[in-house]
Amino acid sequence: MLHRRELVHDWPADPTPHLSFAQFERAVLDFDRHLATRGLLLLYHTVFRFLETSVAPRYEPLFLVDPLSLEPSRRYDRNDRRVLEPREERFALFRKTS
Repeated sequence: MLHRRELVHDWPADPTPHLSFAQFERAVLDFDRHLATRGLLLLYHTVFRFLETSVAPRYEPLFLVDPLSLEPSRRYDRNDRRVLEPREERFALFRKTS
């Protein structure tokens, strides 16, 4: 499970008691291993930045989440630090390219 209510609603300074970027990335790596080239990966309710995972360069972003909202999204980076993700980086759907 890559969605934790506590991280979305409370946005604690330290997410690791609930879920860490390392755990998120391990799950994403597992998805990647089973996904064929040109396959679709949907990551809609997550607070970690997929674009910072080691497999992100093999994916093409396809769909922005809430593209009309100008507000940045509250996320965590690969170092488990809180960051505000700009609207233009808020993707939820990706196509595997290689």
